[in-house]
Amino acid sequence: MYKRQDLFIQSDTIIRITNSAASETAAKFFVDGAVELYHDNSRKIKTTATGIEVTGSVDFGNWTVTESGGSLYFATGGVNKMKLDASGNLDVVGSVNSNATIS
Repeated sequence: MYKRQDLFIQSDTIIRITNSAASETAAKFFVDGAVELYHDNSRKIKTTATGIEVTGSVDFGNWTVTESGGSLYFATGGVNKMKLDASGNLDVVGSVNSNATIS
């Protein structure tokens, strides 16, 4: 019969989860700090005091958000539909509908 058990891992330093050869990191847990998650030994997500940092794209099903060259790109179906640059300029492919004044 299955009995639920809690797993406790304690350390005063970084806890790392790696492959069996210890050549690729899967996760790091810092004491009183960040958690980092890796894909193919490349950090993709890091928790911070104010939220998370993401390296690469964020996939929301049919929508993807990617940062490149200081701009955010919003794509659906693999096609960029909006671009927001660091100056606040927004480029949109298609129609813009609004219930408020756009200036």
